[in-house]
Amino acid sequence: MKNRIVKSIRAKGTIAAIIILCTSCILSFLITMFVFWGSIKLGIVTEFTHASMGLFSLVALILSALIGSLLLFLALNRITKPIIHISDCAKKVTNGDFSVRVKHTSKDEIGTLADNFNSMVDGLSKMEYLRKDFMSSVSHEFKTPIAAIQGFAELISDDNTMFDERLEYSRILKEETTRLSKLCSNMLRLSGLDSGTMVLKPVRFSLDEQIRKVIVLLADLWQEKNLTIDTDLEKIDFYGDEELLHQVWLNLLDNAIKFSEKSGNVSVSCAKAGEFAVVCINNMGKIIDEQNKERIFEKFYQCDKSHSQSGNGLGLSIVKRIVDISGGEISFESSTQNGTTFKVIIK
Repeated sequence: MKNRIVKSIRAKGTIAAIIILCTSCILSFLITMFVFWGSIKLGIVTEFTHASMGLFSLVALILSALIGSLLLFLALNRITKPIIHISDCAKKVTNGDFSVRVKHTSKDEIGTLADNFNSMVDGLSKMEYLRKDFMSSVSHEFKTPIAAIQGFAELISDDNTMFDERLEYSRILKEETTRLSKLCSNMLRLSGLDSGTMVLKPVRFSLDEQIRKVIVLLADLWQEKNLTIDTDLEKIDFYGDEELLHQVWLNLLDNAIKFSEKSGNVSVSCAKAGEFAVVCINNMGKIIDEQNKERIFEKFYQCDKSHSQSGNGLGLSIVKRIVDISGGEISFESSTQNGTTFKVIIK
């Protein structure tokens, strides 16, 4: 019972009001009795006493009401003070100050509100940091190819540029425009996933066959690096969004190929685990160190800056978001002995 009272501001307010009301009534009664018994002891229970009794009762009632009102004001002030404090903090948050926190240790509704407010501000603070980091990354990712396009376009338009050089510069321009186009497409796709506007379109399809098609689609990349692709694909009839999952395997395999050493090995497997499908993609290239593991799924974050020209750091962010909205899980392990393995569990 005590626990319930401590955790309820309504219960505490009700008890305070009852105590104040009882105190006022008792005080009024005591004042009236004091005057009455004083008159009896003094032997002046006369017409004056009877006439004045009503007046004394009225005075006692007014005095008790004033004292009761003062106590009620103090009690309400104690209750509303933290609410006003939270309101002031909310105004500061509205103006962009995310360092503000509500200090309140009670366990009632106000304490719960304060805890929820602080959690909200923590979330907003992280979002603000990510927004600034996102804008900075976007600016950088767009600035690099645009600067390259501008520079090489000027060189091509220069009359002194040789024909062979112009061909080379044209090739670079094509690569940079392709990179810029891919960046825009990935940003739009990620924006759709984050906003929830992208609706899942589940269909029944062969998961193992889909992975095989992705491997074939990336044949030019792994053949160029003379990689061996080992597959262990169990036949799985899967019900899910075929297009989005295609993007998952495409990004993960592309990364596995990109970060593999020449003449290396990439292994791909899928198997049933009860009602789940488990897909593992492993490569023996450069491992992911500890300082990068926590940030691997962040937008625009790239562990290996040497590959920055062949990617924009959005691939794994897209993969993570697709797996999340599909109700699945993605994890990875990276060590010198076993290489890097990404595991996707989907239902």
